[in-house]
Amino acid sequence: MIKRTNEMPTDDVVVYCVSCTKSIFIGGKKPHYLIDLLFNQETEQKTLDPDQWHKELDDYIAVH
Repeated sequence: MIKRTNEMPTDDVVVYCVSCTKSIFIGGKKPHYLIDLLFNQETEQKTLDPDQWHKELDDYIAVH
């Protein structure tokens, strides 16, 4: 992730994949999730732990 983000010429990166926001963040850049941009919201980084991330997704799916 660091190798790929080091190839990017800017610190701010627009992504369309939620999981990609995690990768960009881990790589040291600032991700901007496309949907957040559309709704004028800040892209927040919560957990980077894969197990916790999958639990958050499962919990969201169970509610919706």
